Amino acid sequence: MKNFLYNILISKIYKLLLQINFKMQKFELKESDKCLCLAPHPDDESIGTAGILLKYPDKFKVICLTDGQKGSETLSKEEIVKVRQEEFKNAMEYAKIKDWQMLNIPDKHIIDSYNIFKSLDISDYDYIFIPNILDQHQDHKAVSINLAKLIKEKKHKSNLKILMYEVWSSLPLPNRYIDIADIKENKKEMINKHKSQVDALDYTNKIVELNSYRALQVFKQCIEAYMMIDVSTLQKMIKWVK
Repeated sequence: MKNFLYNILISKIYKLLLQINFKMQKFELKESDKCLCLAPHPDDESIGTAGILLKYPDKFKVICLTDGQKGSETLSKEEIVKVRQEEFKNAMEYAKIKDWQMLNIPDKHIIDSYNIFKSLDISDYDYIFIPNILDQHQDHKAVSINLAKLIKEKKHKSNLKILMYEVWSSLPLPNRYIDIADIKENKKEMINKHKSQVDALDYTNKIVELNSYRALQVFKQCIEAYMMIDVSTLQKMIKWVK
């Protein structure tokens, strides 16, 4: 039954997405653009968006939503939280991101921590980066759900765009990209700042392999791909995934 319902969800979202222009286009930021990157966990920002963060550090605020307490099977909760806070700080410093913070929501509790999430001020951003809405990690999907609610309740720019990035699950129909061939090794280095995580799973090489595969579509060597949608499309998607 679960698989049946998931297939229905996928078919509905694909039907919606097919109404949008999904020709892959190069994504560029204007001088005046302001961006917010929401990372469910310390390392998601590096896995999914290191390339664009490295290219445009002055245009981004990066917010890590959780404390990363479930990121180790050997360290205590207190120890791993401290480790992951330091790793996130190191990644931000490597990318020269000056505006960043951690909300320290407990892992796997983003969906029921809207009282904390709603403290975010989204009024001044042109673009908000979040994980893929079809990502099967519960915290990753929760970001979309909470953001959609926040957009309904709080002031935001009328032309606000949402860009979904890839962490655990690939995007169904990416339509924007940035070329990261020249900083591929820098992206690896940024991901490797999260040593506690890459020691357990090879995020670094696997995501860059996906980035290289994505590049075939636009005759490049390595790209970060995103799915850019408007606010109304996000709200329609949320009706199906909640």
